[in-house]
Amino acid sequence: MKILIIDDEPLVVIEEIKQLCDAKNIEVIIFEPTSFEKKELYSQLKSLCYTKKFDLALLDYKLWFGGEFLGEELIPILKQTETPFVGFSNIPQFNQILVNKGARTAILKNKTGFEIFNNVLDILS
Repeated sequence: MKILIIDDEPLVVIEEIKQLCDAKNIEVIIFEPTSFEKKELYSQLKSLCYTKKFDLALLDYKLWFGGEFLGEELIPILKQTETPFVGFSNIPQFNQILVNKGARTAILKNKTGFEIFNNVLDILS
């Protein structure tokens, strides 16, 4: 299994999720674009999704540049590449926006890495 995390915060919780997934042989890739020019960023994400064929993506609502880049802008690419995704924000209202736009469900990011990991396993099963 492969999981993509689209989040710009260097959270300890993300590292914890990565370690828990590694222990279960679940590959985790954190999307780190090399360019923030939208066309190039979209191209990078599309290529990554087509190449890796992720089972799930965790998508934060507010991304780069202090939250000026919104995760919902990436939803068309995730849909086009048939990458299922869940909302992954600290703010329930932002998660709800992502659910309304096609996320399977949402996970509050302010939980422990173990709780998030278990939520991901439940979604994947």
